[in-house]
Amino acid sequence: LDCHVHLPFEAEEEPTSTTSAGPDRAEKEVLLAAKLRQSLLPSIDQDKLAKTCVEVQCTILESDGSDVGPAVMCASFALATSGIPLYGLVTYCTVGLHDGRVLLDPTGGELEACDAEVSVAYLGSRDQVSFLDASGDWSGRSMTECVDTCVEGCRKMQVLVRGALLNSRKE
Repeated sequence: LDCHVHLPFEAEEEPTSTTSAGPDRAEKEVLLAAKLRQSLLPSIDQDKLAKTCVEVQCTILESDGSDVGPAVMCASFALATSGIPLYGLVTYCTVGLHDGRVLLDPTGGELEACDAEVSVAYLGSRDQVSFLDASGDWSGRSMTECVDTCVEGCRKMQVLVRGALLNSRKE
């Protein structure tokens, strides 16, 4: 599985033919691609794809929160609609802690203000967490409780994504 993520250029960062995107931007794209790959790889039935390379190109047009979550769910949906043999769909959820409150799928501004955050990619058909990322100060709250909240959010998203997939196949 080969994943590439492309971030949007900011208004003051317009690309030209002679300048590159810059190291911070390039590093973030590589990191996002690695997270995308790690989230999706367990969902692909690799035994049925011997000597095959699957390439996922993800272009993020707008961002206000976690970039990885929408990329994972869109890529999982795209793989399913393309006929790639999968064990199931991958969903993604982020929980942030801010002033003792739990925020489910916080916006970018809320994420910046959070004391801690945890993100989970979940393969529901196997009841498997395929990716987990946590950061911040967890002294005031149980991280396990927040991971469970993420998994429950992923299960709810799974129903919606599966329904959208079934509707797209009827058309």
